[in-house]
Amino acid sequence: LDPNIQAEAVRTIWAISSKSLKYKTDVTTHNGIDAIVKSMSHYPMDLRVQMYGAGALSCLCASERHAVQVRLVQKSVPCIFSALELETNDGCVEVWAIRALYGLSLAPGGIMQSSIEKSHAKHLPLKISNIMSRHKSNVDIQLWACRLQWVLLEELTDQSQIGGAQEYGNPAFTIFLDIAMVVINAMVNHRDDEMLQEVACGFLLSVILSDA
Repeated sequence: LDPNIQAEAVRTIWAISSKSLKYKTDVTTHNGIDAIVKSMSHYPMDLRVQMYGAGALSCLCASERHAVQVRLVQKSVPCIFSALELETNDGCVEVWAIRALYGLSLAPGGIMQSSIEKSHAKHLPLKISNIMSRHKSNVDIQLWACRLQWVLLEELTDQSQIGGAQEYGNPAFTIFLDIAMVVINAMVNHRDDEMLQEVACGFLLSVILSDA
Protein backbone atom coordinates (compact mmCIF):
# COMPACT_ATOMS: atom_id res chain seq x y z
CA LEU A 1 0.00 0.00 0.00
CA ASP A 2 0.94 3.64 -0.41
CA PRO A 3 3.05 4.70 2.61
CA ASN A 4 1.12 7.98 2.72
CA ILE A 5 -2.10 6.03 3.24
CA GLN A 6 -0.40 3.94 5.92
CA ALA A 7 0.86 7.06 7.66
CA GLU A 8 -2.58 8.67 7.70
CA ALA A 9 -4.17 5.46 8.94
CA VAL A 10 -1.71 5.16 11.81
CA ARG A 11 -2.13 8.85 12.65
CA THR A 12 -5.89 8.27 12.84
CA ILE A 13 -5.37 5.36 15.25
CA TRP A 14 -3.18 7.67 17.36
CA ALA A 15 -5.84 10.40 17.37
CA ILE A 16 -8.57 7.96 18.37
CA SER A 17 -6.43 6.40 21.10
CA SER A 18 -5.68 9.79 22.64
CA LYS A 19 -9.32 10.59 23.35
CA SER A 20 -10.00 8.34 26.35
CA LEU A 21 -9.32 4.97 27.97
CA LYS A 22 -12.45 3.62 26.30
CA TYR A 23 -11.08 4.45 22.86
CA LYS A 24 -7.72 2.89 23.76
CA THR A 25 -9.58 -0.28 24.69
CA ASP A 26 -11.51 -0.19 21.41
CA VAL A 27 -8.29 0.18 19.41
CA THR A 28 -6.58 -2.75 21.13
CA THR A 29 -9.70 -4.92 20.99
CA HIS A 30 -9.99 -4.43 17.23
CA ASN A 31 -6.35 -5.32 16.45
CA GLY A 32 -5.08 -1.75 16.43
CA ILE A 33 -1.71 -2.76 17.86
CA ASP A 34 -1.25 -5.33 15.09
CA ALA A 35 -2.08 -2.70 12.46
CA ILE A 36 0.45 -0.24 13.87
CA VAL A 37 3.21 -2.85 14.13
CA LYS A 38 2.51 -4.08 10.60
CA SER A 39 2.76 -0.56 9.15
CA MET A 40 5.97 0.22 11.02
CA SER A 41 7.48 -3.11 9.97
CA HIS A 42 6.60 -2.62 6.29
CA TYR A 43 7.86 0.97 6.12
CA PRO A 44 10.89 1.15 8.44
CA MET A 45 12.41 4.15 6.62
CA ASP A 46 9.27 6.26 6.28
CA LEU A 47 9.54 9.01 8.89
CA ARG A 48 5.81 9.73 9.05
CA VAL A 49 4.85 6.09 9.54
CA GLN A 50 7.51 5.67 12.22
CA MET A 51 6.64 8.91 14.03
CA TYR A 52 2.88 8.29 14.03
CA GLY A 53 3.39 4.62 14.92
CA ALA A 54 5.64 5.38 17.86
CA GLY A 55 3.27 8.15 18.94
CA ALA A 56 0.27 5.82 18.83
CA LEU A 57 2.12 3.14 20.79
CA SER A 58 3.23 5.67 23.41
CA CYS A 59 -0.41 6.71 23.78
CA LEU A 60 -1.63 3.13 24.13
CA CYS A 61 1.03 2.52 26.81
CA ALA A 62 -0.96 4.85 29.03
CA SER A 63 -3.72 2.25 29.22
CA GLU A 64 -4.23 0.88 32.70
CA ARG A 65 -5.08 -2.59 31.41
CA HIS A 66 -2.36 -5.10 32.26
CA ALA A 67 -3.06 -7.22 29.18
CA VAL A 68 -2.66 -4.23 26.87
CA GLN A 69 0.80 -3.43 28.18
CA VAL A 70 1.91 -7.04 27.94
CA ARG A 71 0.77 -7.19 24.31
CA LEU A 72 2.61 -3.98 23.56
CA VAL A 73 5.83 -5.32 25.06
CA GLN A 74 5.55 -8.54 23.10
CA LYS A 75 4.60 -7.06 19.74
CA SER A 76 5.91 -3.53 19.40
CA VAL A 77 9.34 -3.43 21.03
CA PRO A 78 11.21 -4.58 17.90
CA CYS A 79 9.52 -1.85 15.84
CA ILE A 80 10.35 0.82 18.38
CA PHE A 81 14.00 -0.23 18.52
CA SER A 82 14.05 0.00 14.73
CA ALA A 83 12.55 3.51 14.88
CA LEU A 84 15.35 4.59 17.22
CA GLU A 85 17.84 3.83 14.45
CA LEU A 86 16.39 6.62 12.30
CA GLU A 87 18.45 9.77 12.70
CA THR A 88 16.18 12.74 12.05
CA ASN A 89 17.22 16.38 12.10
CA ASP A 90 14.61 17.44 14.65
CA GLY A 91 14.16 14.22 16.65
CA CYS A 92 10.53 13.87 15.55
CA VAL A 93 10.73 10.08 15.46
CA GLU A 94 13.18 9.54 18.29
CA VAL A 95 11.17 11.45 20.89
CA TRP A 96 8.05 9.36 20.35
CA ALA A 97 10.04 6.14 20.27
CA ILE A 98 11.63 7.08 23.60
CA ARG A 99 8.23 7.96 25.07
CA ALA A 100 6.85 4.61 23.91
CA LEU A 101 9.78 2.73 25.44
CA TYR A 102 9.32 4.62 28.69
CA GLY A 103 5.68 3.57 28.82
CA LEU A 104 6.57 -0.03 28.00
CA SER A 105 9.29 -0.05 30.65
CA LEU A 106 6.59 0.47 33.28
CA ALA A 107 4.75 -2.66 32.17
CA PRO A 108 5.22 -5.88 34.18
CA GLY A 109 8.65 -7.26 33.32
CA GLY A 110 9.79 -4.01 31.73
CA ILE A 111 12.12 -3.77 28.75
CA MET A 112 15.30 -5.27 30.16
CA GLN A 113 13.61 -8.52 31.11
CA SER A 114 11.86 -9.01 27.76
CA SER A 115 13.22 -12.29 26.41
CA ILE A 116 12.39 -11.15 22.86
CA GLU A 117 14.60 -8.08 22.95
CA LYS A 118 17.16 -8.75 25.67
CA SER A 119 20.01 -8.64 23.15
CA HIS A 120 18.90 -5.15 22.08
CA ALA A 121 17.95 -3.96 25.55
CA LYS A 122 21.48 -4.20 26.92
CA HIS A 123 22.56 -1.57 24.37
CA LEU A 124 19.56 0.67 24.97
CA PRO A 125 21.04 3.00 27.65
CA LEU A 126 23.97 3.91 25.39
CA LYS A 127 21.66 4.31 22.39
CA ILE A 128 19.44 6.73 24.30
CA SER A 129 22.50 8.60 25.53
CA ASN A 130 23.71 9.09 21.96
CA ILE A 131 20.30 10.44 20.96
CA MET A 132 20.45 12.89 23.87
CA SER A 133 23.87 14.09 22.71
CA ARG A 134 22.66 14.47 19.12
CA HIS A 135 19.59 16.53 20.10
CA LYS A 136 20.88 18.65 22.96
CA SER A 137 18.49 21.53 22.22
CA ASN A 138 15.37 19.33 22.16
CA VAL A 139 14.03 19.55 25.71
CA ASP A 140 11.36 16.91 25.13
CA ILE A 141 13.97 14.36 24.12
CA GLN A 142 16.12 15.28 27.10
CA LEU A 143 13.19 14.95 29.52
CA TRP A 144 11.82 11.64 28.26
CA ALA A 145 15.29 10.20 27.79
CA CYS A 146 16.14 11.03 31.41
CA ARG A 147 12.93 9.35 32.53
CA LEU A 148 13.73 6.25 30.51
CA GLN A 149 17.34 6.10 31.68
CA TRP A 150 16.16 6.29 35.28
CA VAL A 151 13.82 3.33 34.81
CA LEU A 152 16.48 1.33 32.97
CA LEU A 153 18.92 1.97 35.81
CA GLU A 154 16.36 0.78 38.34
CA GLU A 155 15.75 -2.36 36.27
CA LEU A 156 19.48 -3.00 36.08
CA THR A 157 19.78 -2.54 39.84
CA ASP A 158 17.05 -5.13 40.35
CA GLN A 159 18.85 -7.51 37.98
CA SER A 160 22.10 -7.13 39.88
CA GLN A 161 20.36 -8.10 43.08
CA ILE A 162 19.39 -11.44 41.55
CA GLY A 163 22.71 -12.00 39.81
CA GLY A 164 21.70 -10.95 36.32
CA ALA A 165 23.49 -7.65 35.87
CA GLN A 166 26.39 -9.15 33.96
CA GLU A 167 24.09 -9.64 30.97
CA TYR A 168 23.92 -5.88 30.56
CA GLY A 169 27.55 -4.97 30.88
CA ASN A 170 30.76 -5.64 32.79
CA PRO A 171 31.03 -3.84 35.07
CA ALA A 172 27.27 -3.40 35.00
CA PHE A 173 26.95 0.26 36.03
CA THR A 174 29.91 1.77 34.20
CA ILE A 175 27.79 2.92 31.28
CA PHE A 176 25.46 4.84 33.60
CA LEU A 177 28.38 6.78 35.03
CA ASP A 178 29.06 8.05 31.51
CA ILE A 179 25.36 8.70 30.93
CA ALA A 180 25.32 10.79 34.11
CA MET A 181 27.55 13.35 32.37
CA VAL A 182 25.11 13.55 29.45
CA VAL A 183 22.27 14.11 31.91
CA ILE A 184 24.23 16.84 33.68
CA ASN A 185 24.76 18.56 30.32
CA ALA A 186 21.01 18.41 29.74
CA MET A 187 20.45 20.09 33.10
CA VAL A 188 22.87 22.86 32.18
CA ASN A 189 21.37 23.38 28.72
CA HIS A 190 17.80 23.48 30.04
CA ARG A 191 18.21 24.93 33.49
CA ASP A 192 14.83 26.69 33.34
CA ASP A 193 12.87 23.50 32.78
CA GLU A 194 11.76 22.45 36.26
CA MET A 195 10.46 19.03 35.24
CA LEU A 196 13.72 18.11 33.52
CA GLN A 197 15.71 19.29 36.54
CA GLU A 198 13.59 17.16 38.87
CA VAL A 199 13.84 14.00 36.75
CA ALA A 200 17.55 14.47 36.12
CA CYS A 201 18.23 14.87 39.85
CA GLY A 202 16.30 11.67 40.52
CA PHE A 203 18.36 9.80 37.96
CA LEU A 204 21.66 11.14 39.32
CA LEU A 205 20.68 10.19 42.87
CA SER A 206 19.91 6.65 41.68
CA VAL A 207 23.32 6.46 40.01
CA ILE A 208 25.01 7.51 43.25
CA LEU A 209 23.05 5.00 45.31
CA SER A 210 23.59 2.22 42.77
CA ASP A 211 27.33 2.78 42.74
CA ALA A 212 27.58 2.96 46.53
